[in-house]
Amino acid sequence: MLARVLLVEHELRYGVAQTADGRTVRFHESAVHGGLATLTPGDEVRITQRAVQLIVRRTGRRTAA
Repeated sequence: MLARVLLVEHELRYGVAQTADGRTVRFHESAVHGGLATLTPGDEVRITQRAVQLIVRRTGRRTAA
């Protein structure tokens, strides 16, 4: 499912994203491919049961697959 990052809490090691249908998903840094530091609010991510993967940066540029 695709979602947009709302919040990244580096000190507390988690983030929050919202799906297109309005659901809020909280995730731990250990689930983020590339680490929590790769995410910023506004980034589009793909969320699975096992991981959070960055899809599009706020600039709109696609990341390498």
